[in-house]
Amino acid sequence: MIKYSILLTKVIKKKIDYFSLDALQKAKLFYDCELYIWAGKIYFENKEYELALDSFLKCKDGEGIVYSYAKLGQVSKAIEVAIEYNLYGLAGSLCEKSGDYSRAALFFSYNNTPVKAATFYVKAEMHYEAGMCYLDGQKLDLAFIEFNKCTDSAQLRQGLLYIEEIAVVLYLDKKYMEAYKLFYKLELFDSALICAYEMHNKKLIRESERMLKWLS
Repeated sequence: MIKYSILLTKVIKKKIDYFSLDALQKAKLFYDCELYIWAGKIYFENKEYELALDSFLKCKDGEGIVYSYAKLGQVSKAIEVAIEYNLYGLAGSLCEKSGDYSRAALFFSYNNTPVKAATFYVKAEMHYEAGMCYLDGQKLDLAFIEFNKCTDSAQLRQGLLYIEEIAVVLYLDKKYMEAYKLFYKLELFDSALICAYEMHNKKLIRESERMLKWLS
């Protein structure tokens, strides 16, 4: 409030016709009155990125600082500042634009957007990490697909074990159809058969028994 009073006093004392000022003159006026956020926004809109950066640094506006560094071509510095201000979604977007998909995924996972993070892990061909993020986002079918793409046998086993554990929890919660579908995908047909019996679903019972017979 004090800074706005300073602005008003300056306009009155110096008989400044505020509305006749161009954008950069207004920005300079805001800057001189320590209204740095408004100065920074005007400078940024007018592509005066160095002046915008100086203004945003004065008021410690994280987003403004990040965008200004990015516009100045200092992407690494922009990402560094984004991390400092916990702007992980913004850091992820910058990494995406630079083609660093694995880092983008990491930042989006920090930003509590696991499904978005998973899509970037897929682009980076990090299938186990993608599967884990899909699990976190409750996209079980997509998690199953990604785990099955793992070339590391230990990661494949671990990923499928997580899905099996979820299937068991669903069974215990009496969500038999959801549990059945997961057990069937995992080719755990004995467990699928138990779910089918719980549902008294003759068609699924026959299907599970057929698959068990085929495997024997």
